[in-house]
Amino acid sequence: MKKGSPYFRICLRLKRLLCAFLILFIQAPYAVFYVEAATRETVKNKVEPLVAVLVEAELAGSSLRSHIDRYIEDVRESLPAHVVSVSIPKDASPLEIYEGLKHFYLSGVESDEKTQLQGVVLVGDVPLPVIDKDGVLYPSVFPYIDLEDEVYQWDQAENRFVYREGHFMKPEIWHGVIKSALPALKDQVKELEAYFVENHKVHSEDRTYSPRVFLADLEAQRKVIPEEFAKQYRTWIEHADDIVYHRWSAELLEDLFPEWSK
Repeated sequence: MKKGSPYFRICLRLKRLLCAFLILFIQAPYAVFYVEAATRETVKNKVEPLVAVLVEAELAGSSLRSHIDRYIEDVRESLPAHVVSVSIPKDASPLEIYEGLKHFYLSGVESDEKTQLQGVVLVGDVPLPVIDKDGVLYPSVFPYIDLEDEVYQWDQAENRFVYREGHFMKPEIWHGVIKSALPALKDQVKELEAYFVENHKVHSEDRTYSPRVFLADLEAQRKVIPEEFAKQYRTWIEHADDIVYHRWSAELLEDLFPEWSK
């Protein structure tokens, strides 16, 4: 690849842009990703934090159940928070899951506003919404955590979540995914049992690790990042699929590098 070629400059710009952001990735058959959790006056109004654990029905009915129950207790004690567990069939409607999570966020588990959803954990193969961004369809957990001024809104005619122009991604709750990639249910159960055993050891301090910490002040970072830089970053994210699959075009280059068209 020649240094003076347009493709080289594209790759160089992409590397520089991505290096400006810290990405935490854990490569494993199960992974948990967290995003910024909203407080929405939780402390001042003394609203109890709520965490929803959505469990694939087949896993909930297996020998994994006791491990999941212990995990829920660990979450309840370590946060602390009120934790609810919901068994989710594989054919469950993502719209109903979204509406249930939004109810937990706006009204609480007892509809008395004494609890407020702060996070959701998906255990196993929980159905995900299909989102429509400019005619491109793909599954995403994002509608489950974006519960106010939503970027993707349910379209009854299209039967999916459709992108709303002029709205930016700012999730109200954090989320986690605990899932095995193995095909057979018995193998999934075995692998997840091993994971939950190790997870419990961490909570019970039977397992210790070297002193490392990941610190992110997302609110402060948002305030100091120049709007033009943030806008460019969002543009790159919107075209992530095109970049990964090398779907280069004059229009794409103009969106990514508007200064080139001047």
